[in-house]
Amino acid sequence: MTKARRNKKNPSRADRLNDTVELAEKSKNILDELTSDLNDAVELGMDKEQNTKIVDSIIDALMNVEDARDRVQELHDEMESWAGNMEGTNLENTQKYEDVSSARDILDSAVGFLNNIDIKDTAELTDMDASDLLEYVTDAVSELENAIDECSGVEFPGAFGR
Repeated sequence: MTKARRNKKNPSRADRLNDTVELAEKSKNILDELTSDLNDAVELGMDKEQNTKIVDSIIDALMNVEDARDRVQELHDEMESWAGNMEGTNLENTQKYEDVSSARDILDSAVGFLNNIDIKDTAELTDMDASDLLEYVTDAVSELENAIDECSGVEFPGAFGR
């Protein structure tokens, strides 16, 4: 089996993280685009059709946020397990251990930011007025930006870092 073919079936951690960041950025962009509509809705009011359209977009973004959070958590858990397997050995005094621990800690921080996004359901969002939706979306965008920034600082260890 060629290396390129194997990589499609078993993408590296870095590739999985890049895909996850793209998913988080997609969510952030969806939510960012809604802020102008929500600013207008705060000023002018929002009818039921407009509310439904905005809530549907938020739900789409939140589904991607949940997926991204789960993926980052999975990568964190892998780094946690790897670091745990190195503890109690002479390996915990190596650069590899430091690299694994650093990746784990940064991923932990990213998961924290993603966990700060309160995943609301359609009914909860529909019941919110435009100003509350705007605040909710703005807060979610901020947390996504923080998580994306954290993920960009992750460097997985080489060799067995796949």
